[in-house]
Amino acid sequence: TWDLESSCGGIGPYTIVNWRQGDALVLQANPDWPGQPAPAFANVTLRFYEDAASMRRTLENFGSIDLAWTGLPYGDYTALQTVDSDGDGVSDFQPWTGPADFKSYVIFNQDSKPWDRKLIRQAANLALDREALAQEVFGGLRTPLLSPVPDAVPGYVPVFPPRDLEQAKSLLRLEGYTEAVPLPVELWFVNDGRYSANEEAYANAIKAQLEETGVFQVELFSAPFEQFRAQVAECNYPMYLLGWPTPGRPVNYMDASAWTDFFVTTNSFCPNYDSRQMAKLIQDSREELDPAARLEILNQMQTLWAEDLPTMDLLQQPRFAISQTGVTDVRIDALGLLHYEFLAKEVGE
Repeated sequence: TWDLESSCGGIGPYTIVNWRQGDALVLQANPDWPGQPAPAFANVTLRFYEDAASMRRTLENFGSIDLAWTGLPYGDYTALQTVDSDGDGVSDFQPWTGPADFKSYVIFNQDSKPWDRKLIRQAANLALDREALAQEVFGGLRTPLLSPVPDAVPGYVPVFPPRDLEQAKSLLRLEGYTEAVPLPVELWFVNDGRYSANEEAYANAIKAQLEETGVFQVELFSAPFEQFRAQVAECNYPMYLLGWPTPGRPVNYMDASAWTDFFVTTNSFCPNYDSRQMAKLIQDSREELDPAARLEILNQMQTLWAEDLPTMDLLQQPRFAISQTGVTDVRIDALGLLHYEFLAKEVGE
C-alpha cells in the first residue's frame, strides 16, 4: 500500500509496503537501492507485541520469529542464551549487541548550593564507583562511562578519574565539610520506568557510594517524568538523575556533539553551566573542517567537561538482540539502529 498516512517511502534498501499499526510492518526490498550489499530477503516483516512475555514465547516456544530486540528485557536476553533444548552444549539462540547508544548521568544545578562549587562537584564524581553501579544495579547491561561521549562515538576520550574516596574527602575538607560538619544534599530520580525498572535501586546505590565519604548525606526524592520535567524546567531540583537520549529515539547524528552540545546550550534542564571556554570549544568544533584538528578540539572539550562537570556521566548502555542460531549478520550501529540490509539466514533455517 502507498499512502501518506502509513508509508514513509524513502530511498533505503527496503521500502514500506504495508503498515498495520500495533501489529506489523512489512518491508519489501527496494529494486532501486544503489548500495551494497543488496538485501538478502525480498520481504522482512516486523511484528509488534504488547508485552515482552508474548515476544519471548513466540521466539522460544514457537520459533515463528527469527529475531527479537526492542522491548525484550535484559533478563530474557541473558536467560535465552542458556537455553539448550537438545543438550549439545550449544545455545539455541544467538546474542547480538551494538555499541552504546544511551547514557545515564547526573545534572547539578550550578546556580544552587552546594553545586555552585566546582570542588564539591568533583568530590561527588570521585566518590562514585561506576563499575560497581554497572554490575550491582544493572548486572552488566550497562558499563562505566568515562566521558560525556559513549566509547564507540568518534572522538571519545576517557576523562573521568577512577574512584578515590580519600581525594573526595580532601576536596570536601577544602570547602569546609568533614564528618563532623557533613553536607546534606538531595538527589531526584524518575520513578515511572522511563529509563529503567532499576532507577530506585540505582539512586540508592549512588546515595550509598556518596555517603561512603562520611561527609555527603543524601536524601532521595522521585517523581514521574512529566512532573519531574516540569520541576526541572523551573530549576527546582538541585541534583537529579536522567538519561539521554529519549528512550526509543536515537541521537540525531553519530558525532560527539550529539552527546555534549545540548547540555551546554539548553535552558530546559537547568544545569546553569556557564563557561566561555566551553562555549568557544563548541563553536570551534562546529567550524573546524580538518578532522584531526576537530578531534583535538573534542579532546579539549571532554577534558574540560571532567573538570567542570556540566553533567556527571555514569553509565552507558547498548542495544541488544537475540535470534535463532541460523540468523547471521545482525548489525546494530552507534545510533542504535538495526540494519536490515545486512540480515541473512543460513539455508535450511
